Amino acid sequence: MPQFPHAALEEALGYYAALVDNASEAIISSDENFVIRTWNKAAEALYGWRAGEVIGKRSSEVLPAIEVQGFGTDREAAGKAFFEKGTYRGEIVYRHKDGGKVNVYVSSVVLKDAQGKTTGALAIHTDITERKKIEERSQILAEANATLLTSEDPEAIVQAIATRVMTHLNCDVFFNFVLDEARGRLRLNAYAGIPAETARDIEWLDIGVGIWGGVAQDGRRIVSENVQGNGDERAALVRSYGIQACACHPLHVGGSTIGTLSFGTRSRASFTDNELDFMKTVADAVSVAMQRKKAEETLSANEARLRLFLEQVPCNVWSVDRDLRVTFVQGETLRSRGIAPDTIIGKTLYEYLNTGDQSSPPIAACLRALKGETATYEMEAKGKIYYTYVEPQRDKNGKIHGIIAVGVDITGRKKEEEERERLAGESAETLSEFQTVLDTAPFAIWIARDPQCRYIEGNIYANQLLGVHRGDNISRSAPPGEAAITYRALRNGVELKPEELPAQIAAATGKVVSPQEVEFIFDDGHRLHMLIGAVPLFGADGRSRGSVAVGADITEQKQAIEIKDEFIGLVSHELKTPLTVIMGGLFMLAEKGLTEEQAQELLQDTLGSTFALDSIVDNLLELSRSQANRLVLHTEQSDFGQIARQVAQNLQSALAIQRLSVDLPDGLPAIVADPLRVRRILFNLVENAIKYSPKGGEVRVSARRQDDNLVVCVSDQGPGISPDDQKKLFQSFQQLEISSRRAMQGVGLGLKVCRTLVEAHGGRIWVESQPGKGSSFYFTLPVKGVAAGQ
Repeated sequence: MPQFPHAALEEALGYYAALVDNASEAIISSDENFVIRTWNKAAEALYGWRAGEVIGKRSSEVLPAIEVQGFGTDREAAGKAFFEKGTYRGEIVYRHKDGGKVNVYVSSVVLKDAQGKTTGALAIHTDITERKKIEERSQILAEANATLLTSEDPEAIVQAIATRVMTHLNCDVFFNFVLDEARGRLRLNAYAGIPAETARDIEWLDIGVGIWGGVAQDGRRIVSENVQGNGDERAALVRSYGIQACACHPLHVGGSTIGTLSFGTRSRASFTDNELDFMKTVADAVSVAMQRKKAEETLSANEARLRLFLEQVPCNVWSVDRDLRVTFVQGETLRSRGIAPDTIIGKTLYEYLNTGDQSSPPIAACLRALKGETATYEMEAKGKIYYTYVEPQRDKNGKIHGIIAVGVDITGRKKEEEERERLAGESAETLSEFQTVLDTAPFAIWIARDPQCRYIEGNIYANQLLGVHRGDNISRSAPPGEAAITYRALRNGVELKPEELPAQIAAATGKVVSPQEVEFIFDDGHRLHMLIGAVPLFGADGRSRGSVAVGADITEQKQAIEIKDEFIGLVSHELKTPLTVIMGGLFMLAEKGLTEEQAQELLQDTLGSTFALDSIVDNLLELSRSQANRLVLHTEQSDFGQIARQVAQNLQSALAIQRLSVDLPDGLPAIVADPLRVRRILFNLVENAIKYSPKGGEVRVSARRQDDNLVVCVSDQGPGISPDDQKKLFQSFQQLEISSRRAMQGVGLGLKVCRTLVEAHGGRIWVESQPGKGSSFYFTLPVKGVAAGQ
């Protein structure tokens, strides 16, 4: 394995930290006492706690567990078992910061050092709230179906079922209308969310009127969204109830519409597709129940023919009465064992099974069926496994008079299922581990699974670099229209063909491609520099079946090198200019024969260049302190007017500027600031204004109080700044195009330093300018607070 230098290791650790912090799953680590050490952004989003609020605290303080799968509420026992076993995978219900419940699947592992000593734990929390909603919906549907199927009057129990559905969907109202065939009108059968007196007004509705009548007439669902603003005349009635969205579903029996079931919400303007599908499923269940009621007499008439059919089917079929006495039996088991059905009919199950144990699967299932439940059980007999479905039999009045059961030999299928589950479990676990390795790697990894590399997908890090989603095809060799992103790839400034890229070369040749620098240029103009190598993938036949490419993002390194080169050149030039003037002036002053006026002029030029050189060095020092996090403010109550007049006096003396005015009103409050840094801010802004002012132009310093801030303005009569150039201001090494015509030079740091120092005081800085009308730079400083070193 290659040995990485210290810098590369730090960079890899930085990649890993960024990957963890930006992972889609909540990743939390703690020490051996469950004191939280890391808490990524996904954890903040999942539980509502910011990292700074939880790091250093025990997990039980910020994440009280309501229930731990396998341990109930005994969190202490769960923690002990976790450290003993070394891992835990299961569902846990935690308490959110706002008091709500969060359902998560936790996969955690104990961390140990090189000596095997436990140092803490690492856990991945996956939000399964949506899955729990699905499970809840399944439970609601199962219970609703069971209730509807066993109810003698389905219409009477719609109230309870629809109320539960309404609550689950966070709706505010529901309405259930049924068709009264005698009157030819809709009758309100059940409702919630409106006063009783309002319900009386809509107890009867005409077919075709409003949303409910329209659904009853056409037999098709109507979903009215943004009810309060959509202008739909059919929604006038529900609009008057303050409803924002309403979904009305027909209740069908056969080919006829026998009623409607609708849900509405006052808190949102639309429903999701899943919510609408769930409503439809509930409406269908109600329809089925009502249809069942009408079909029971028909089913009763066909019972005799059904019995004949059951005698012929290749499975075990039997029925018992309420006393569990066998009334019918037929099946493969009896035929294979040569048992005549007549020898069994009339016996109780207790006698036939030679047991009095009510927990025996057949007897327990029958007892549940006598209570109206549908039951199933698996049971082994004579080396075979039978899956038996047990259901109550009802008379035309809906009363249970017996039980019918159908048993199917599932021995072969059971073994196949167990083998499939075992293999699927092993495959899923292996794939999951492999995917975890890919997604946690601090490098871009792309996989091509065909020799032509027509489809290439990347890991999480690679997808983030390219701005695509998991599974998106990013291959330049993809058929037209199938790639998720388009880009050009260059090496040494020469555009590469798709087959010249590392992944394609490795797949086509079956050879390893050494890392090479590739520049990507995307449609939106942004560029990405990467160092990419690739290795081929081989199939069982030894032929190449694709490739794996690994890349490191070196964009920042490239930009840093460019900025460094530009900075060195710029600083060298800008430092050289005032030094040349200073040296030349001093040499000439040393010569004899100069008049007093000539000497004074040379001295003034030398002093001006000295100020320029001092300004450049001071700005570089301030920026260096800020970037190294060593910028410390020493704030105190300060007189801004005194600072402003001193800056103006220094600049006038050094640069012989005549039209520099300080216009300050009387009674300005004292500022709470670092006077040396305020002097630097004002010096840079005034010096900048002087640079861009025409000969004879005025530079003006003014100030006013606004709330708890002093707003300072430095204005000039220069050429102004275009909107595009304004975007470049306050950044390092930025000089505008007009700078080539300046009388004074700089390295483009003055405004960047101003912004850094102003923001360090808690203020803000901005510019107002139009080309040809001069510029005004504003910044704010606080006038209230405690004057103390910060």
